[in-house]
Amino acid sequence: MYNKKLNIFLLILLSFLMFFNINVINVSASEHPRSNVLDDLKKDQSFNEADYPQKQFTADTDFSTMASLITISESEHNELYLYFYQPYSNSYPFELDSISMSLEKSTSGSYSEGSIKSYDLEFCNNEGALYKYVVKDFSVLNEEYRYYGFVAMWRPFIDGLDEMTPGAINQKVSISIGQQWCVYWLNDELIYEMGTFETLKLTPTFTGTFRFNNGITIGNLVGSFSWGDSHFICFNAENYIIKHIYDADMTYDVRSVTETWSPILGTDYYYGEYESKYITLYDVDRVSYKGDGLFATEYTWNRIMSSSEFIDNYKNQDISVPAEVESKIQSSQWVFSFAETQFFTVNYEGGYSNYYSECNDVTILRVHFLDINNKIYNLGTVMDKTTADNEADGNGGMDLDDFWQVFRYVLLIIGVILLLLIISMILPILRIILKVIIFIVKTIFKIVAIPFKLIGSIFTRKDEN
Repeated sequence: MYNKKLNIFLLILLSFLMFFNINVINVSASEHPRSNVLDDLKKDQSFNEADYPQKQFTADTDFSTMASLITISESEHNELYLYFYQPYSNSYPFELDSISMSLEKSTSGSYSEGSIKSYDLEFCNNEGALYKYVVKDFSVLNEEYRYYGFVAMWRPFIDGLDEMTPGAINQKVSISIGQQWCVYWLNDELIYEMGTFETLKLTPTFTGTFRFNNGITIGNLVGSFSWGDSHFICFNAENYIIKHIYDADMTYDVRSVTETWSPILGTDYYYGEYESKYITLYDVDRVSYKGDGLFATEYTWNRIMSSSEFIDNYKNQDISVPAEVESKIQSSQWVFSFAETQFFTVNYEGGYSNYYSECNDVTILRVHFLDINNKIYNLGTVMDKTTADNEADGNGGMDLDDFWQVFRYVLLIIGVILLLLIISMILPILRIILKVIIFIVKTIFKIVAIPFKLIGSIFTRKDEN
């Protein structure tokens, strides 16, 4: 009896300990404790906190100095920490959004196709102007020498300080980093070495969409329309004069959008999940779009075009572009057409629904180009991330809305004419049917009247007697 009670007690105790241990493991695995930024930096004996004071922001402040990378750190949990100096955090406190980084070795800032990626940053903590972040969804590589080529960082857009790119509804502002770090072990000590490199500064001047109709389809009769959208971004190079672009890397996040409107509820938006895209554009890439409806027109363009080539191309294909949009395109040097999506509209009694794709955080990561001195470069770029407003900035093909408005009236007139023709054809038959009906009615009345006539004749005879 004693042994049985002891066994039950030990079983309960073991179950409790197992439950306790499982909870501890889950908690510790989900988040590693993160030390204070100042404690980390003071581990370096050469670090002097006085070298990183808070500064007063003025009208003459260079926006590119609002944040700078001062050091990095690999943790025992294979996390990568970044330490930034943000001297104007008293005037404009913000948390950095993301960075562009390559794991490829490069001492000149020249990176190969597809090697630069955008990584989100997670804020850890700060002390004054010193900020600590961890690179999200990243694990340190298990290699003898680890290379980190930090090209650019992005901070939030600040109203009243930054200028929104025309055509954009959201923007993240870029700041150059241009640092190549090498990390390796030497005599049981983790060594961090850093060099700098040149970056290519790009300024977006306009982000927009051209919309091409799908031609005439049966669905148009019931208020269903579809178009093809071509997404593009215009930009200028600030520190190089580019003669020709061979290829370039871009990134953007795309998600589906359902927009519904009704008189009572107004406008509602429903969004899908973001999907990150990394693409490489080439100077030989040519794209075309042609709808599958009646009278659909085929449109073609190059992925990479100068602004003058871009304008000539859409003019030659009779794409209607407002004067203010053309002016913005003319103010740019280059245009990248980077994505094609579909736009659908369904009109119904008392409302409509639009179905389309939104390209968010569009930016260029690398450009392989020839300058006016015939020197070839392959540089990481510093460019704001922009999100367009999803409004059509140019239209190709006939205006189907106007077409179907006219066509509906034409159908109505044709319907009335057909109705009159049918009536005229069946009118003689209707006349015969009407005569038959009148004859039948008269006959019925005559039959019904016979008894009354007999009774009337009887009473007439009595009166005579």
